[in-house]
Parts: sequence; structure tokens; C-alpha cells
Amino acid sequence: MLDKKFSDMLVSLFERYLSFYKQFLSLEKRKYEDIKSDRLGILDSTVNEEQAFLLKARGMEAERESLLKGTPYKNSTFRELIPLFGELERERVSEIYEELSKVVLNIKDTNSSCSDLTTLKLRRTRAELRKLESNPELQKVYDARAREHLSQMSLISRKA
Repeated sequence: MLDKKFSDMLVSLFERYLSFYKQFLSLEKRKYEDIKSDRLGILDSTVNEEQAFLLKARGMEAERESLLKGTPYKNSTFRELIPLFGELERERVSEIYEELSKVVLNIKDTNSSCSDLTTLKLRRTRAELRKLESNPELQKVYDARAREHLSQMSLISRKA
């Protein structure tokens, strides 16, 4: 059984894990909505936030490893640690574990949905580009629009 001080430190760490991964899930859901709604400008900042979360996750894992390093439990998983808690803490730790497991699975599902949706949108874009490349009339129309847009931008640039 774990002593009170060590068990309190682990409970605190696991509560922070849960809070962190709930925030990460919220970010992943926001990313999915950005992809779904074609909000590419916002998506870039969301991906940057996601990278920051991944770095913080590594830091939290390093903290867990450091906490367990000098103990006989250094290679133990969260699940393997649960029976080592006192009776009072064990129920709370089990609840945290169950909720954390659900949140992590939800993150994985949401991330998979983001990947699937991105793949689908890329395929559609490639198909449209192939249509454009194989149709000279459409190429003329879109080339003219692109040139018009560029000339408007350069006109604005000169004014500035």
C-alpha cells in the first residue's frame, strides 16, 4: 500500500492529467469543427495549440516518471497503481481512471474523424483540380480570375 503523502501526490497528478486531457478533447473537437466548416485560417492556430498540448503532455508524462522513479512502481501503469491506494482513495482514483480512459478514447476517435474528414476533403480537391486541368475552358476562366485578383492586390499595394 502507498503511504499517504505519495498517494496524495499521485491523486493530484492524475487529477491534473484528467483536467488536461479534457481541455485537449475540447481542442480536438474544435479542430474537427474547423475542418468541417472549412475555417482554414483558424485551423492553423488550432494546430499550433495542439502542438503545444502535445509538448505539455510529454512534460506531464516526464513528471509521472520522475514521481515513480525512486519507487518499486517505476514501470507501473495507472491501472496497476489503483490497488495500491488506500480504501478511501481507491474509489476516487478508479473514477479518475475510468473518466480519463473515456476522455482519451474520445480524443482518439475525434482525431481519427479529423484525419478521415481531411482525407476526404483532399480527395475532393484533387478531383476538382484534375477536372480543371483537363478542361481548357475552365482553365481560361480561372486563370483570368486569378490575374484579376492579383492586379487588384497590386493596385492596393501601390496605394499603401
